[in-house]
Amino acid sequence: MNYDQARQRETDGKWDWTTMNDGRIRAAASCIAKCGHETQEDAERHFYDHSLEQVKEAGVSWTSCEYSGCESPANRALGNHGLWLALPLAPLCDVHRTKEHLTEVYPFEPGMSLIHS
Repeated sequence: MNYDQARQRETDGKWDWTTMNDGRIRAAASCIAKCGHETQEDAERHFYDHSLEQVKEAGVSWTSCEYSGCESPANRALGNHGLWLALPLAPLCDVHRTKEHLTEVYPFEPGMSLIHS
């Protein structure tokens, strides 16, 4: 299992988005270049924004739009295909299938972490 989250460096106290597998920690995703953020929340926000840049559209079975208050049908979704990114695929109608609306379905929340294989 991989445990992804913002972790503080021992060397300089800066924060990076990292992954840990078998006790080994390395910079991941948005911080592969070891950005060195001032706070945990800054590193998490950087990862969230990176995930937002990576969203793709995908076909899904007909369902209703996940945007709050919308009951329109949707057969397309927007989100991240990889388990290592922050935004799961969300079925959204043609009107709400935008990055801006996706951030309302999955808003940034400090303290984020991911577990994946």
